[in-house]
Amino acid sequence: MSVERALRIKKALYLGEQQDKDNKYYRVADVLGDLKHYCKHNNIDWNSEVDLSEIYYNSEEDDE
Repeated sequence: MSVERALRIKKALYLGEQQDKDNKYYRVADVLGDLKHYCKHNNIDWNSEVDLSEIYYNSEEDDE
């Protein structure tokens, strides 16, 4: 399952791909920075989202 999720996000974000250079992310840090901006501008608690993502990630890893 984790391999599929990793490939899905790589494709969705064009991580390391040469498809659309204007919308390409070169590093995961770029994605995280933009997501943090998104949360700020949409009144979403960044830290809560990060904490929840850890719970989801750990649960999925335990299932494998």
